[in-house]
Amino acid sequence: MTEFKLPSMTCGGCAARVTRALQAADPAVQVQVNLPQRTVQVDSHLAPETLAQALAAAGYAPVTD
Repeated sequence: MTEFKLPSMTCGGCAARVTRALQAADPAVQVQVNLPQRTVQVDSHLAPETLAQALAAAGYAPVTD
């Protein structure tokens, strides 16, 4: 499982767009959104870099701590 921090994910609509972006990249993906912490946990066979690119393309570029 990979966790991404998404500072620009601020509402339920954002969370839905993040989920759709990840599902478009990998239809079998499992996504757990934590909106208050602005994080998403992703279980996918795709590389984390590929998932990060999908998120960035949707307008939710992940940041690293």
